[in-house]
Amino acid sequence: MARKKISKKIKQEIWAVISIALGVLIMLALAGSLGVAGEWINLFSLRLFGLGVWIFPIVLISIGIALLLNSFIKFSKSSILGILLLFFSIQALLQLSNLEISSFVNNSVNALHFERGGIFGVSTTLLFLMFFGTLGSKIIFTTFFLIGFLITFQLSLTGILFTLWVGIVALFTPKPLTKLELKLKAKEVKLQEKLKKQAVALEIRRGVSENQNAELQNLEPQKNQEELLEKSKILQENINKKQNDKNSGVFEINRGKEEEVPVVKIEESKKSCSRPENQSFSQWIPPSLSLLKKGSSVVHVSDKELRKIGAKIVEKLGHFKIGVEMKSAFVGPTVTQFALKPDETVKLSKITGLKNELALALSAENVRIEAPIVGKNLVGIEIPNRERSTVLMREIINSKKFLKHKGDLRLCLGKDVSGEAQIEALEDMPHLLIAGATGSGKSVGMNSFIISMLYKNSPSDLRFIMVDPKRVELMPYEGIPHLLTPVITDDSKALSALRWSVAEMMRRLDDFSKVGARNIKEYNEVMLSRAAKQEAEKQEKIEKIEKELRKSLEEKLKS
Repeated sequence: MARKKISKKIKQEIWAVISIALGVLIMLALAGSLGVAGEWINLFSLRLFGLGVWIFPIVLISIGIALLLNSFIKFSKSSILGILLLFFSIQALLQLSNLEISSFVNNSVNALHFERGGIFGVSTTLLFLMFFGTLGSKIIFTTFFLIGFLITFQLSLTGILFTLWVGIVALFTPKPLTKLELKLKAKEVKLQEKLKKQAVALEIRRGVSENQNAELQNLEPQKNQEELLEKSKILQENINKKQNDKNSGVFEINRGKEEEVPVVKIEESKKSCSRPENQSFSQWIPPSLSLLKKGSSVVHVSDKELRKIGAKIVEKLGHFKIGVEMKSAFVGPTVTQFALKPDETVKLSKITGLKNELALALSAENVRIEAPIVGKNLVGIEIPNRERSTVLMREIINSKKFLKHKGDLRLCLGKDVSGEAQIEALEDMPHLLIAGATGSGKSVGMNSFIISMLYKNSPSDLRFIMVDPKRVELMPYEGIPHLLTPVITDDSKALSALRWSVAEMMRRLDDFSKVGARNIKEYNEVMLSRAAKQEAEKQEKIEKIEKELRKSLEEKLKS
């Protein structure tokens, strides 16, 4: 019958138990609790090793625990050498801790029995004391101790020193405030400021009230009451009148002899809009750029850092036997694009398939590969900037590209990777649908489009119909002269506005066909040529902006 071989793990655990048991037995012997055998071990070991004998049981127990855990010490020849260096250096240092060279040479016999290092300690330090003295010997054996420690435990001295330094710095450095503590502190500061303002306002009111009381004492109470009643009646009448006007609002479309269009209730009457019926905007002055926040979206990245990242990209692609040549780098507000020219034999699919590998090599959150760059024989690798900047509207509206753009309905889209302003004309895309998850920037994009058009078009050229059921994003535009109707917040009225828009679009298409115009621009040119004969008027552009299209579609399906 074949014998079962004991596994390596079981052997290791057996040696661990033996090592721990020996360590415990030696410790009991040194403490005088192991009978006659313990007395012999105690006498022999103390003379041989001195006080260093207590190291033996500690080392044996540590080795046993390490073997059980299999993580503390990885035993090898170097580990054994490290343990021996540790032991003998400790023996020598114990001997040197209270020994002068003169007493050691003159009383060497007593040293064999009574000194801390025992026979091993005396024999180890004798030669070093004669040649290097006490101080030199201590330095040498301390060095041996450190070497033995590093070999045994496989540790880095710089790592240990760095950890100690970090711990010391952490002790004397105030801990940074957590987000919760920062919020509480900010609230506390705001509360203190509010209390100060209230205190100042209270003092002012006290002073004013004292003066008013002195004046009111000279007036007749009956007269004051009559005046107050009269004012309250006038105020109530004005409120009722405004409420009646608001509730009875009707938006009518009437184009003279043209085909009749259904009367639609939108929200308030056209008369209540901020733009009066006969107001002329021929001398319209666009809003000042000072209303927009001033700043720069330029990100400063050193040439040295760009070359370093470029070299990493080339090196990483080279590991996969893809030869490329770095051509240029474009630093944008949020990303930096590195333009590479691959060798003629390289397939682009090989480069695009290494997106994750490049992100790992560059420690980047995400890497986008444009292969090829539009209009160029280059491959673009886009890496997010560590410091990102915000692209501001003022910077784009004041750019040459926006000012020289031929479109009337110019939209500021932002900046490309090279930092150039991107402008598009809404005429080329008359139906614009913005979709995306919450927080992806839909509202920011929509507001930038509205502001772009407001800075270029007068109310006589462009009118808006805005629908905002949530009453959040589009309500700030309430009251601008470009509004065809006040901002619509009712879902049912939003559906009516949609129907009116469709009917108006169909009516205008009929107008265009009558004069042979393909779009509103050609139609207005024809109308301007007939303006002298007073045959027709110019038609303004109407843009419908809807914040929640889904709700309108649901209402449409219900109806």
